Amino acid sequence: SVKRSPAYLTSLLKQVTGRTAGAWIAAARMAEARRLLLHSDERVDAIAERVGYADVTHFIRMFRREHGATPAAWRAAQ
Repeated sequence: SVKRSPAYLTSLLKQVTGRTAGAWIAAARMAEARRLLLHSDERVDAIAERVGYADVTHFIRMFRREHGATPAAWRAAQ
């Protein structure tokens, strides 16, 4: 047991790494989405749901913001 509050740990994470817990989670979701786009033939909406996005439109928007292309366009370019 760490015996620290969640607020303390998230603050420490930000201080040490410069990234928030939310940013770490988002990066992990995008990494898994990229992996699924490359190594499966699943539809984009199914991948969005698998990586934790309830709204496929939001997933596409976030993916485009990070990668400069929609998930489908990014997959086609790989």
